[in-house]
Amino acid sequence: MTKLASITFLLISFFINQHIIAQSGCKVLPKDLQGNYDGGCKKGLANGTGIAKGKDTYSGEWKKGLPNGHGKYIWSTGEVFEGEWSKGLKNGYGIYHFKYNNKDTVIEGMWENDIYQGKQKKAPEIKQQYNIDKYQINNINAFQNRVLFDFWQNGTRNSSIEDLKLISSSGTLTSSGKLTGFDNIIFPVTIMVRYNSYNKLHTAKFNAVFEITIFKAGDYEIKLFN
Repeated sequence: MTKLASITFLLISFFINQHIIAQSGCKVLPKDLQGNYDGGCKKGLANGTGIAKGKDTYSGEWKKGLPNGHGKYIWSTGEVFEGEWSKGLKNGYGIYHFKYNNKDTVIEGMWENDIYQGKQKKAPEIKQQYNIDKYQINNINAFQNRVLFDFWQNGTRNSSIEDLKLISSSGTLTSSGKLTGFDNIIFPVTIMVRYNSYNKLHTAKFNAVFEITIFKAGDYEIKLFN
């Protein structure tokens, strides 16, 4: 073996060993998924996208060592669930395949904390609406879990918005042009929006509050009118 070939072999072996060490030190919390894990890791826990194979198998998104986001879980018994997860539990829209009386059975619909809520995807619920004249909710149905807010007044975008605060039960704060909101959302999600604005005549300021819970995954644009 030439000197160059020896060095190349040693480098490849080093990186392979480092990868194995990194993955073996990345913990998966559900006992039935512990065994082999390949994927993202943060602070010693499975995080990001990865696949774990133990007694059961899960491939998809992770957070702090638990299935979190979109993923597919296959039980050793042959049952399969593909859909939305939150903190290791089925949460949001999903499809569950299993056998009942030796017949292939499928349940499709909404889940909350591992409990089936029904096939109907619930319409968004408005929790609070203060000093909001009206609102419009549009689901673009793009392949992205996101909610963006657009502020309007007198037929154009409201340029007098001040002290804007957005609080969400999940997701990462983001913006797109004049719109602002959250992406990487896990549904169902609850978002509260607070801000100050001038009235239509620009003679006085007021405080506005809007809070909404959205159950169905999607890419939403919500217009708020003052």
